[in-house]
Amino acid sequence: YRASHVMLRRPTAVKLLLPGVLGEEGLLRFEREVRQTARLTHPNTVTVYDYGRTPDGVFYYAMELIGGASLATIVRRTGALSAARVVAILDQVASALEAAHAERIVHRDVKPSNVLLQRDARFEETVKVVDFGVAKAPGAYRRDPGAGFAGTPLYMAPEAVSEAFERVSPAADIYALGALGFYLLTARHAFHGRTRMETRVRHARGPRPSARRRRPDVCSPELDALLVAMMDLSPDARPDASAVRARLAACPEAGAWTDADERAWWASEGADVAHAPSDSEALTHTVFPDLTDPAAVTQDLRTGPRAAADTPT
Repeated sequence: YRASHVMLRRPTAVKLLLPGVLGEEGLLRFEREVRQTARLTHPNTVTVYDYGRTPDGVFYYAMELIGGASLATIVRRTGALSAARVVAILDQVASALEAAHAERIVHRDVKPSNVLLQRDARFEETVKVVDFGVAKAPGAYRRDPGAGFAGTPLYMAPEAVSEAFERVSPAADIYALGALGFYLLTARHAFHGRTRMETRVRHARGPRPSARRRRPDVCSPELDALLVAMMDLSPDARPDASAVRARLAACPEAGAWTDADERAWWASEGADVAHAPSDSEALTHTVFPDLTDPAAVTQDLRTGPRAAADTPT
C-alpha cells in the first residue's frame, strides 16, 4: 500500500501479511524478510523504516516508496536495453549484492521484477533491489527443515535446487545477476522451459547462453564473456560481486550511458512505464514448494507454470 509515515512525514510503501493467508511458515518467512532487509543501508537497497504487528495480528513493515518501475516492466514495455545502460544497471545491482554478501546475506531471488529503476532527488537513474523475502543468513536453513528450494525458476542457480539450503552461497546471486543481464540485453530469458522442472533442467544441463551468439552487435565480447562467466555451472568459478564490478568497469560500454540519455528516456518513456501493470508470467514468480510433501512435488512437476500457488513479488 502507498501510505504516509506519520513521524517521518514522507511517502511510504507498506507491505503486510494478513493472519492465516500463508500459515505460520509464511509469516516467519515474511518476518525474515524484514529483519534481513532492515540490516542493509546501501543506497541501492530499499530502506526499511519500521515494522511490527497491529493489535489484530497483521504483520507489516514500512519502507521507502520507490517510483519508476521494475526492470521486468521496462523490458516488457520498451524492449531490450542498450549495452551501455545494462552495464550501468548491473553495476548498481552488484554493488547492492556486494554489501549484502558482506553481511552474509544471500538474496536468493534476484530477478527483473525485484530490481526497480527510478530517478532520485538529483534526477539520476538509480537502481533499488527489493524483496529479500527469500533471503536467509547462513545457518537459518537448519531451523527451517523441509521447506524445499525457494526462488524463481527462470533465475535460479542450479545448486539452489540440488544443494542443501545452508550450502547455497552468494554465488547463486551472481548467477541470477548474469541471467538478469542476458535478459536486459536480449529481452529473452537465458533459459526457458515449458514447466518449472524443464526450466531447471536447462539451467543445470544446457549450454551457457551467449547474447552475442544471438546477435553479435548486441554487446562487446567483454560484457558477453562476463555474463557467461557469471552463469558458470560451478559456483566456485563465478566471479564475486566485487570482481563483477571490476569487469563491468573494464567493458567498452562502461560510462557510455550518459545523463543526457537518462533524461531523454525518462522524458519519453518513463512516465508511461511507471504506470504499466506488473509482471504476470508464472515462471517469473517466486515459488516455495514443500519437498517434504510428495503431492506438492508431483503437482509442481505436472502443472508447471499453470500452478495456482505462485504469487508475484
